[in-house]
Amino acid sequence: MSIDFFIFFYFLCIFLTLPIIVIGQLISPPLKIRKPSPLPPKKILKLIQHSHESALKAMEEFRKHYLNAQSCKSGIWNQMLEAFAKSKHLNNTEIILIQNETIEANPEQKKEIEAIISTALKNKN
Repeated sequence: MSIDFFIFFYFLCIFLTLPIIVIGQLISPPLKIRKPSPLPPKKILKLIQHSHESALKAMEEFRKHYLNAQSCKSGIWNQMLEAFAKSKHLNNTEIILIQNETIEANPEQKKEIEAIISTALKNKN
């Protein structure tokens, strides 16, 4: 057998497999992009205590993932609200803002939210 046969056969195989590869790429499902998981509530509680920037980051995570009272256990959710109110790194306007946002998201628990935050603000110092 001559080398010309092998070269011809080699190029023929490449030529015939290219359409299969292209069609496979076109019909294959796209890869699923994983959404970043939210910070767990215990990490949010720790973030609140570090600095003003970390407390603001914790507040943003709370707004995104835990604003609804049913998003986690009620005891932990209440602890997060209390930690925001007791935080020495947040001023009162930021605390009142998070209070209003949680009340808007959970109007049926308005009294409970107000009680948690007002008690924590009284015991802040």
